[in-house]
Amino acid sequence: RTMLEAIGLKVETAVSGEIGVTLAGRTAYDIVLMDCNMPGIDGFEATRLIRDIDQHAERHTPIVALTAHVSPEVVERCNQTGMDDFLAK
Repeated sequence: RTMLEAIGLKVETAVSGEIGVTLAGRTAYDIVLMDCNMPGIDGFEATRLIRDIDQHAERHTPIVALTAHVSPEVVERCNQTGMDDFLAK
């Protein structure tokens, strides 16, 4: 958050997948940085739910996964759930 705000971006954070989905339902974000391992619903399920919201709102929110695991299986799971890209942390 600090780094993004330092370059002038407006940032909102969610402490859980449920809150992230709720925020995405209220606001059309330019991009979502999605942690794959969050309390409650994980980033994969949150992405699926945001994709449902996007479909009803006729938009596409870019979602970039943030994950410590960059195995081919995790990358494939990111793709299958509708994430646009991923960043290893």
